[in-house]
Amino acid sequence: MFYDIRESTGISEIISLENDNLNIMSTPFSLCGVRYVNKGIGFVSATKYSDSLLEKAKKLAKLSDSKIKFPESKTVKLRIKTKFKEDPSEISLSEKIKLVKQVSSMLEANNVSYKNVLMRIARGEKKYSDSNNSEIIEPISNIVFYVTISGGKNLQTSFFSFGTHGGYETVRKHDFQSRVDKLLKKHDEVIHAKKASAGRYPIVLDPALSGVFFHEAVGHACEADAILNKASVLYRKLGKKIAPSILTMADNPKLNGFGHYKYDDEGERASNTELIKEGYLVNYLHSKETAARMKTQPTGNGRVQNSETIPIPRMSNTIIKKGDSNLKEMIREVKNGMYLIGSKGGVVDTATGNFLFNAEYGYLIKNGEKKEMVSDVSLSGNILETLNKIRLIGKKSVFLPRTGYCGKMGQSVPVDEKAPHIMLKEAIVGGR
Repeated sequence: MFYDIRESTGISEIISLENDNLNIMSTPFSLCGVRYVNKGIGFVSATKYSDSLLEKAKKLAKLSDSKIKFPESKTVKLRIKTKFKEDPSEISLSEKIKLVKQVSSMLEANNVSYKNVLMRIARGEKKYSDSNNSEIIEPISNIVFYVTISGGKNLQTSFFSFGTHGGYETVRKHDFQSRVDKLLKKHDEVIHAKKASAGRYPIVLDPALSGVFFHEAVGHACEADAILNKASVLYRKLGKKIAPSILTMADNPKLNGFGHYKYDDEGERASNTELIKEGYLVNYLHSKETAARMKTQPTGNGRVQNSETIPIPRMSNTIIKKGDSNLKEMIREVKNGMYLIGSKGGVVDTATGNFLFNAEYGYLIKNGEKKEMVSDVSLSGNILETLNKIRLIGKKSVFLPRTGYCGKMGQSVPVDEKAPHIMLKEAIVGGR
C-alpha cells in the first residue's frame, strides 16, 4: 500500500496588453490531489486536503483490476528555499503594468500592425507528502514574459519570450530594449525575405530548432507511458543503436534551465538520465507508475501541472552533448542547402515517428556560404531516419534566453533545451 498527497496554494497574475487593450487577471488557487495505490490506483482532487479524500481514493483503487506495486522509495524531509531578493508578489500591480506598457511602447514600427505583451506570475507554495512519512515543501515562483508582433505584406509573426523561477530582480536585469530591437530588425528582414523552395536538402539547424527537435520528436518518444502504450517509435528499441555515435542526449532537471527542479512531484530526487549514449538508446523517462509497470526504477520525471492532476512521465531540461564542429565548418560542408533558425511550433506523432516543425526563418547555403534569407520554411521527416542523418554536432551547447512550456495530456510544465547546432546530411524542407 502506498499513497501520496500534493497540495498547493498561491495566486496567479496575468497582465496582457494587446495593442491598446489592457487585461488584468488575478486568481488565487488552492488545490489538492490524493493518489492511493494498492494493486489498483485511485485518484481524487479537491481544493484542500481532508481525510475523506484519502478514503475516496482508497475506494477507487479497489475498483481497479490492475495489479501494481510502486518501487520502494526513501523518506525525505525537506523545505526547499528559493533564493531571491525581490518577492514577485510584493511588487505593486502598478509597477508591473508600467513595465508591460514600456515594453509595448518599444514595439512601435511601420511593419507592426499587431502587438501583444503578456506577463504571467505565479507565487505560492506546494507540499508533497506520502505514506513513507516524506514531506517536501517548496515555494512556487514563476515569472514569464511573451512578446509577439505581426504585420507586413505577408502578415509574418515574430516573438520572443523570457522566464525565470527566481525573483523580480531578474526581470529588472533583463534587457528588454535590446531584445525588442533584435526582434524588430529580424521581423523587417523576414517580411522582405523570399519564400523557401520545398525539397530535400542538407540542413543546418540552429540551437533553438535542434533543441525543439530533440525535445519534441525524441524526448516525447522516450517517455515511458508512450512505450507502455506502444505509441512510440522507440518501443522495443532499448539497447539498440538509433543514431550515430557522435550523439549523446540526456534529461537533467538538476541544471539551471527553465525545467529545473530538485525533486519531482512524486518526491523522487532529480537525476541526470542519459537517454541516448553514443548513438544507443539506453533509458526511458519514468514516473513511479511507469517504473512499477516496467519493473524498473523511477528516474525523477513524475511531474504534474498542478496538484489536482496525476503525475505522468515528463521531460525537464533536454541536454545534447556538444560535438567538435563549429557553425562555419558545417556551412562549408553544404553545397546546396539551408540553415534553419528558430521554431514556431509544429506537430509530432511519436507512434509513427513523423514530425513537422516550422522554423522562424532560414538562409540559403550555396557552395559552402550563407546567402539570402528565406521565410515560411519548415522541417519534416521521420524521427529515426532523421537521427541517422546527423553528420556534425556543434561544439557549443547552450540554454537559450526563452521560456518553454510543454503540453501533454492536458498538462503543461516548464521545460528547457540545451542544444548545439546540428548538421543533417538530408532533410525534407517545406516551402512554397
